[in-house]
Amino acid sequence: MFTFEPKTGKLSCADSPFESGEVIFDLNEFTLGSSKLGWDCLGNSYIAKTNVCKIELIIDSGNVRVFLENSGDSDVFLKEIRIVFAPQAQPDPPRSADYLELIHGRTFGDACGVKKVGLITYSIKADPESCMIYVLHERRTGKSFLFSTLPPHAGDFVSFKALHELPHCEGRFGVLIRSEQQRLIKPGEKASSSPVQCRAGSDPLEMLEELGKEWNKNRNMPMKDLVTGWNSWDYYAGAVCAEDLYENQHQAQKLFPGKVKFIVIDEGYEPRWGNWTANWKFPEGLGEFCKKVKAEDGVPGVWTAPLMVNSYTQLYREHPDWFGLAPDGQNLSQLLSYGPMASLDVTNPEAREWLRGVFRELRQAGFELFKVDFTQMVLQCSSFRNRTVPRGQIIRIAFETIREAIGPDAYLLACGAPFESVTGIVDGVRISGDIHNYWGHILRNSSEFSTRWWMNRQLWNNDPDFLIVRGSGTSDDPNMNRRTAAKPFQFPPETWLSGRIWNLDEAKVYALLIFLTGGDIVLGDRLDKLNQQGLDLLKPILDNPLKTAARPLDLFEKHGQIPRLWLAKEADRNCLGVFNWSEDPETITLDLEELGLSNTQASDFWTSENVAVEAGKIVVNLSPRSCRGLVFV
Repeated sequence: MFTFEPKTGKLSCADSPFESGEVIFDLNEFTLGSSKLGWDCLGNSYIAKTNVCKIELIIDSGNVRVFLENSGDSDVFLKEIRIVFAPQAQPDPPRSADYLELIHGRTFGDACGVKKVGLITYSIKADPESCMIYVLHERRTGKSFLFSTLPPHAGDFVSFKALHELPHCEGRFGVLIRSEQQRLIKPGEKASSSPVQCRAGSDPLEMLEELGKEWNKNRNMPMKDLVTGWNSWDYYAGAVCAEDLYENQHQAQKLFPGKVKFIVIDEGYEPRWGNWTANWKFPEGLGEFCKKVKAEDGVPGVWTAPLMVNSYTQLYREHPDWFGLAPDGQNLSQLLSYGPMASLDVTNPEAREWLRGVFRELRQAGFELFKVDFTQMVLQCSSFRNRTVPRGQIIRIAFETIREAIGPDAYLLACGAPFESVTGIVDGVRISGDIHNYWGHILRNSSEFSTRWWMNRQLWNNDPDFLIVRGSGTSDDPNMNRRTAAKPFQFPPETWLSGRIWNLDEAKVYALLIFLTGGDIVLGDRLDKLNQQGLDLLKPILDNPLKTAARPLDLFEKHGQIPRLWLAKEADRNCLGVFNWSEDPETITLDLEELGLSNTQASDFWTSENVAVEAGKIVVNLSPRSCRGLVFV
């Protein structure tokens, strides 16, 4: 917990190595440091005044929140608020060799995982920033420190990182906490950081789960049921047509009666991004599409990228002032797969009203699930019309507008949005990058699952991207993917579509992971091309999905290790996933008493056959890139 000493202007984290921190306000015009200011104490509030601003620091239940009010006569621009625990300022600073750190990306697809402080992994840099949460775990004692932002979200982006004394990053270190603001403050107006906490404990997994519960207590909307469905993107991509969706809905009903509810059109139905109506591949229109899906007991869903507008649209031509700007003051243009894109500026009331109208029309057409993608791209803009809106509030405004348009009953899925920006608004959030049927995509996504399990059914429903299984051994399709250039398997960022298409063992690894996330289950294969082995991978997951996310038990065991043991505990069963991520055969001995699974019967997840238990232990032999699923009752 944080404490503040007004005489010195120093912040400290009780029961941690971080005992001397300074709060710094970085404005365009000047920089203020808390140690240089005079502070008055009013209960749990500490106030300092200058000739241009009033600063208030509040310690509430050990959490810190900082406010800056413009008390001058002219505008000021606040870039960021920093809390700096410089290593040289600490009485006994920690050393990198003694600690593991959990790194959490701002959006899906950003590098995540646990590593030794100051060292790289195959996907994470030596000295990365961690967004929203950050955990330090002392390996020798097991003591952990959890830094995180808390509700209510104040429109900023909060990040944490180790602050190294020396460039090699393997010596002493402190911690930097940064609240990114990027906002203009007019005279008499006030800006603030989101609340930030630092907690000490002995079980980092439990601390993260408690954090999820803390966020859940502040939810002001009911948690919706988990989604099960089918989405067009992974197999058909932009080449999808209406008949593809009808056919796969028919196949889903035939193969998995009553199990696959939502039928979601992804990218490819629209004429251009920014024109969210039906193109020639959906000749009957979106309203008729929704009617047909509902007539077959389905629920229609739709994908949009509503903040990205193709430059070759009437919308862009007629409203050039509705878009975010580049550093040179001109409209920012980003070249994506579907053309040059401008970013809708939702701080502009007219642009916001257009956005509201788009989603009202889609709701009126009959859609009940809305997958909203690519919103993070708007953050590439340097400025927006209303400069008083803080950086983290831009996307929040967009999702608030969409929620107003579609109403509280529709399912709103954020795909790519910074996590802080959508808390309390959405029903589901994508927690991992795009999946494709290659081993490298499994490796990347599994690391992201391992740092976000605690969010599921607390902040929202976790969406782990599509459950796909097609590959060698599971599909009879001669053209199961779009033709791409073959290349050897490589580590990130080159893992994208690298190596061969996955085999049966690797498909099983991915399917078991999706099951263990306890989140949304959305199929993405062409169902009529899966063979019996492919269907057998899907059936047990759809028949009895988890409602609780599995804990990655050994997340904090080793530097850079993807967890090998994932355990979900429910009232009537416990489900354990055992994984071999290596390129060599591996034998893992499970001690059921240590896992809290003694006095239970074990069976195989895929076959339901009994598994032998000898002297309270199960020996699992795994080939490279394989897994074993076990159920205990």
